[in-house]
Amino acid sequence: MRLASHDARFRDLYVRQAENISAGARVLLQVTGPTHEDPVALADRMRAIEQAGDALVRAIVRELAGTMIAPFEPVDIARLAARLNDVLDQMETAVDRIVRYELTDLPPGLAKQAELLFQAAEMTVEAMRAGGRGRAAHTDDAGLRAYWIAINSLENQGDEIYRQLLADLFAGGYDAISAMKYKDVVDHLEDALDAFERAANTVEAITIKELGGE
Repeated sequence: MRLASHDARFRDLYVRQAENISAGARVLLQVTGPTHEDPVALADRMRAIEQAGDALVRAIVRELAGTMIAPFEPVDIARLAARLNDVLDQMETAVDRIVRYELTDLPPGLAKQAELLFQAAEMTVEAMRAGGRGRAAHTDDAGLRAYWIAINSLENQGDEIYRQLLADLFAGGYDAISAMKYKDVVDHLEDALDAFERAANTVEAITIKELGGE
């Protein structure tokens, strides 16, 4: 995948998007793990990261408006930017819910979800960087294939964690209201991992199109 290879501006913006998501995933790890930092401060930090992500999407749209590119590429470029931003939106909402609901003693599965999201974020940073290394041979394409396969594997692991979390939440150890509050958070983290998979699928689609055009 060359990510509109004739124009480094898009590649750089995608890398910045991925790095911003990784920063958000680090905050999520702190919120769901053992930390002594003020959760409200962490939520504020996450909100700022999410707002930075929105700004990057707007920057990509502005670049699209002033760039002459092949007919299919505007849709692909906008779709990838939006799907990456979906990841951040879901993570930010999960953190916000944890703080607003004043949730403590989080189920261990939440930390496992956060760890998978962090792994996916780091993989995505590397994939976006790889997408900017030019049209040199197909070693980068092979690396990108490994990327979307790895993201799919993480998403499958996430599905198993999600199902177990739901079973634990409604096994009788939580009152109904608490269970629903935790489920709200769990659902958003599951949606974030699903969004990573949709972004990886978009990377795959762009790569196939570009290889077909060579």
